Amino acid sequence: MKLALILWTLLLGLMFVLAAQPLAADAQIVLSATLFFALVVLARFPRKGFFRVLFIGIASFIVLRYIVWRTSGTIPPIQDLLSFIPGVLLYGAEVYAICMFFISMFVVIDPMRRPRLALSVEDQAELPTVDVLVPTYDEPAHILAATLSAAKRMHYPQDKINIYLLDDGGTDEKRLASQEAVQRAQLLQELCRGLKVTYLTRPANENAKAGNLNAALEHIHGELVVVFDADHAPTEDFLQETVGYFAKNPKQFLVQTPHFFINPDPLERSLNTFDRMPSENEMFYGVVQRGLDRWGASFFCGSAAVLRRSALEQVGGFSGRTIVEDCETALDLHSKGWDSVYVDRPMVAGLQPETFGSFIRQRSRWCQGMIQIFLLKNPLFKRGLNIGQRISYVSSNLFWFFGIARLSFFMLPLLYLLFGLAIYIATPAEFVAYTSFYIATTLLTSTYLFGQTRWPLLSELYEFVQSVFTTKAIISVFLRPTAPTFKVTAKGETLSQNRWSEHAKPLVVITLLLTAGLVAAGVRWWMTPEARDILAVVAGWNLFAWLLAVQGLRIACERKQMRRVPRVQIEEPVVLLVGEAKRLPAYVVDASTTGVKVVVPRGAASREELQKEPLVLESIESGEEKPMRLHLTTRNVRSEADGLAVGAEFNNPSPEDYRMIVELIFVSSNRWLTFLQGRRSQSPGVIKGILLFLWSSLLSVVFIIRFVLRLRSEARMGTNEPMLSLPKREEAEPRFANHPLASTK
Repeated sequence: MKLALILWTLLLGLMFVLAAQPLAADAQIVLSATLFFALVVLARFPRKGFFRVLFIGIASFIVLRYIVWRTSGTIPPIQDLLSFIPGVLLYGAEVYAICMFFISMFVVIDPMRRPRLALSVEDQAELPTVDVLVPTYDEPAHILAATLSAAKRMHYPQDKINIYLLDDGGTDEKRLASQEAVQRAQLLQELCRGLKVTYLTRPANENAKAGNLNAALEHIHGELVVVFDADHAPTEDFLQETVGYFAKNPKQFLVQTPHFFINPDPLERSLNTFDRMPSENEMFYGVVQRGLDRWGASFFCGSAAVLRRSALEQVGGFSGRTIVEDCETALDLHSKGWDSVYVDRPMVAGLQPETFGSFIRQRSRWCQGMIQIFLLKNPLFKRGLNIGQRISYVSSNLFWFFGIARLSFFMLPLLYLLFGLAIYIATPAEFVAYTSFYIATTLLTSTYLFGQTRWPLLSELYEFVQSVFTTKAIISVFLRPTAPTFKVTAKGETLSQNRWSEHAKPLVVITLLLTAGLVAAGVRWWMTPEARDILAVVAGWNLFAWLLAVQGLRIACERKQMRRVPRVQIEEPVVLLVGEAKRLPAYVVDASTTGVKVVVPRGAASREELQKEPLVLESIESGEEKPMRLHLTTRNVRSEADGLAVGAEFNNPSPEDYRMIVELIFVSSNRWLTFLQGRRSQSPGVIKGILLFLWSSLLSVVFIIRFVLRLRSEARMGTNEPMLSLPKREEAEPRFANHPLASTK
């Protein structure tokens, strides 16, 4: 690692010297074009080892050439304060973006790919004891039942694992103040008794999630501590894939795994991209965390992780000075010489915020917490960290300043279009020679490094829609660094009608301002033909910002959604018992923690029977084990291509019933891995990605117009929550020909 750091520093120094050499605009165009062509060629070679470092080196040189030129003569003269001040602000935003570019290149230059270290629980006599902690505040009982049942099904010796529900919604303080809290606590206690897990609470809600976890540490004695969020149901192999690392390294304090989600976030839901485009978090968990792991800086993400209890005890438990106790805890333990590991295998299935408001609140909390760490426990000056860990943590902290930079990029050019202020001094030839190749290089580099986990321009869209709100969060933290408080992200929200999000107003204002900029650009084009060269550049940037804005505004148009729980598309053979006489072969084709869709062969039962007779779902019997059963309440029966589809809810499922629900949905990490691989295999590349972005923006304009008209009408258009869809099964013969029940006849 030290050798890599030395080589990286020497390379940067050499590139900076070369980048500072002056060239005429035409010579710079030739140089930039040559280097960019080399990047295009290198992108076709294996993206690892020498070729990866060479690509990053050439891209870094192009970016260095740009910032040296940008610094030398493009800032307005100080005598013209009206232009100088916004010009410096824009320059500062670019300096931030370029610093983040180089820091990010450092972090992901060689992402770690760890070989699987799966252990066989049957062959390990000296396995460590494990305590599983599931903190909860106000999550519905059916979500908790699924998570706890899934935890119970993890492959591990039962005498070495204990599971705890940490109920912060049922503290003594809350139960004294609310009868609803009393009822909820009683319900969860009954659930825990049925599932044979331990219910814990505490006197008061002090120090939020960190306080809840620390209160539990006083009651447990396991060598390892597993933390799952209330909605993070683990697969059966979670402990098999993670525990082995602790035996391998006695200084190991953490094994972190990715967070996988079975429902779309508000952007994916609005743009209808959930089943074909990688989700926002996949770039972080698919590339960035592996890059952090290379530098010994992969950090705790609050859930889906295993920690060593003795390490936690050394630092006084989970850290709680900031509102991101996870990253803060990892920082404290890394500074004490403890090690971490990141295992890139999806082994939990959770829920993302359903509404734009919840999405923004969650991201604002992350933003505030990371900046709190930067201000209160700055990794650059924290003792015990190596240089790679310092840079890695600072990268995670500084990233959250993106909101200020994004607003500067998209709003400051309006000063030229609306008021004629020259905040960026450059000739058209210089813009082509430096700026255009800089933008093209950063876009190509992003696709090169993150293409399978982030489509072109999607980072810009996600950051744009958050920028106004995270900027406000940043300012609040700087004014009062210890003031932010932990707010639980709502899950299972519904919308009874179409509406504008409560966070829509800033996006409406920005869209209107950018629209005014387009109009002003048209006027200036007509009135000042001598300035058309520079006008074309600024107007083009304003148009790009406008295309982002209309997609952001579309996300703030929240459509009616009555389904509380997302459904997962599956293909599981079962037996459907109809009344007392019929046993039918059937397939569960989608399921949630509250209901299923079951398909039976056409002609095996009438529509009337399926609607009126009691229905029971039975697992396919294996060996001597008694098959599991779920009682259903029919909601609808529909005709489909290969049979009748029954939409049903589970009829008052008992804790025991959740064994089968978990078996249907959450049992296998291969299911989630297959889904992720299917989404990542559809990467469009740079050109197609840009075209898709443009098309999505045009569709967003149409969508917004129709949405506004719909809001004015009395009729409300419903919507179904997109399901997690696995790759379609190729069928050489009808589905039921392969059903296990058919082979026994």
